[in-house]
Amino acid sequence: MTALPSCLVESSALLRTVLGQAGGTELSTRLVLAREIHVSRLTRIECARAVLRLRLAGDHGEREIARVESDLQAVLDRAREHSLSEEVCELAGRVAPHHALRTLDAVHLATWQVARRIDPELELLTADRRLAAAAGVEPVAG
Repeated sequence: MTALPSCLVESSALLRTVLGQAGGTELSTRLVLAREIHVSRLTRIECARAVLRLRLAGDHGEREIARVESDLQAVLDRAREHSLSEEVCELAGRVAPHHALRTLDAVHLATWQVARRIDPELELLTADRRLAAAAGVEPVAG
């Protein structure tokens, strides 16, 4: 199998993968074949909160939630984590001024832009349409 370019996977895309939502299979394949996976520290936080919401909703059994946690951890263990540095936070405040990005999406975009200084080929994987538009990438299908 040929490795795909490295990618920064944003929370919406990672959650879509582990929850088996539309586009998750394609994403899962991309993550398995990626040369390197990158995440923002924010992704870890958002995914942890998503698991808590699953428990509170009561729509998923504990076995299913344990599987989701395990699948998330498997990706996060393999990922290079980018901190919420002063540089990322400052850039998030001014990034994509012509797009109506929410704050956390601006943090993901800023993280990707900072990480691309090290790896210009780094792809952004997101299921969020606003974030994808601001980044000039296609959102994950779904």
